Amino acid sequence: MTPIRNPQDEGEVRFNAHHRRARQKIEATFERWKMRWLCLHRDGGAIYRTPDRCCKVIIACAVLHNICEEHGLPIPEDVRVNDDNPDEDVNPPIMPDDVNGERVRAGIVRDHFWA
Repeated sequence: MTPIRNPQDEGEVRFNAHHRRARQKIEATFERWKMRWLCLHRDGGAIYRTPDRCCKVIIACAVLHNICEEHGLPIPEDVRVNDDNPDEDVNPPIMPDDVNGERVRAGIVRDHFWA
């Protein structure tokens, strides 16, 4: 789901604000996973498997990470990964909106972001 390009009303503005906060939390979670499980980080290795197998590896890493968090196991401090990639776009391009996606997003804005 993408943010609304040109929000036209208060509900759309609120949707974009919530979308931005959720994305930040998700990205922070992915960063923690990549620090704990270097197979997920491009500098620590890569998953050269079928897409189905890659999904299973990612899910396993997520489950194991949650177990580590529940037991208070810290992320290894000696892990250093290089995130300084000048070629990487910090703000990924916004993909064109799909008509069905626009309808779903409009329903979410209407049902959840209007006071």
